[in-house]
Amino acid sequence: MSLYLDMKWPICGYEILFSMIDMKPPISRAKMMSVTKSAIKAIKLYKHVVQIVEKFIKKCKPELKVPGLYVVDSIVRQSRHQFGVDKDVFGPRFLKNFTDTFQNLYHCPEDDKSKIVRVLNLWQKNGVFDMDIIQPLMDMANGVIVPAPALEGTEVNTNFLMFVCFCFNVPCFRSPRRRRSRSSSRSRRPRHRRSRSRSREWHWRSRSQSQDRNEREKDRERRQKGLPSIKSQTLSVCSTTLWVGQLDKKTQQSDVMSLLEEFGQIESINMIPPRGCAYIVMVHRQDANTALNKLSRGSYKVNQKPVKIAWALNKGIKSAHKKFWDVERGVTYIPWSKVKVDELESYREGGILDAETLNPGKHLVIPSAWPRFTYCVLLETVFPHVVIACSFVHRVE
Repeated sequence: MSLYLDMKWPICGYEILFSMIDMKPPISRAKMMSVTKSAIKAIKLYKHVVQIVEKFIKKCKPELKVPGLYVVDSIVRQSRHQFGVDKDVFGPRFLKNFTDTFQNLYHCPEDDKSKIVRVLNLWQKNGVFDMDIIQPLMDMANGVIVPAPALEGTEVNTNFLMFVCFCFNVPCFRSPRRRRSRSSSRSRRPRHRRSRSRSREWHWRSRSQSQDRNEREKDRERRQKGLPSIKSQTLSVCSTTLWVGQLDKKTQQSDVMSLLEEFGQIESINMIPPRGCAYIVMVHRQDANTALNKLSRGSYKVNQKPVKIAWALNKGIKSAHKKFWDVERGVTYIPWSKVKVDELESYREGGILDAETLNPGKHLVIPSAWPRFTYCVLLETVFPHVVIACSFVHRVE
């Protein structure tokens, strides 16, 4: 998983979810839909999203257990509706820890248990989960103890770990790997030793080939994801905004949407009829890149009129940085010396930050409005096997 991944869920969705922690029920539908929308946008981080929701259910007050279940239900239903049953990743992921999750849910007030059973009945009726899964969860309401299934190993991406710790200004300490004893390694020496020169030559040649192969693989992955080449000591702000020109003045927003919606989620469309153009912000850079490559090759028409398409400078780029804009690659290359920490979030309006180009010597600072509890639980949730010093989290006062 590359570091370019959209970080909206850890920063925004998590904030929305845990802002409910001190609320009194009922929780508004708008609040739950905001969490659901953020989760769907962060589908590439679905494992972490599920862990965060499960952690909320575990940590929240008893009266908020059922709203936590409603969040699960909303995310699963929206995912199945938007991506289809076969491509839904949230449902199967929640399923892995259903026993623990529902044990936490049944710590709700006694009157709320009927609401949990009602959700389970709806899942059964709509075929969301099989009955052999739902029945044991219903039995829990009557005090029946259900054995927890064997847990599978949690996959944690090292780059993502480093990036989140960097974003939250938190030092991470990974447990050291065990070294193999010298005696065991010595006992496995080859029978026929080659000369040292030939061994060294083979070693460096193999190492060089491996590095070249890794670099080619990395470049190919970046191209597939629509990410531009990296410049030294430069932050890449990759636009997800497209310009569509030569539109008829009578063109409607729905016409432009029908042209681009097949390529992925659209965040916003800004029509400018007097100039005969529109600015479309896609949710994902890869989708925007795919749309640009396909629509720029053929003669595509809107209302019987051929249109042009190109990258557009995203709104988050300030006037002082417009000179760094590269229209061919759809990226603004801002030298590290010109980047201000407090402007990083604004750069993401209509674009994304290429996390591989962030300056490791700089520290991102968390706004004071976000409670310290949120960061500690977030990091504990995403990286349970890593020792994290939450006391080092800094906030802007």
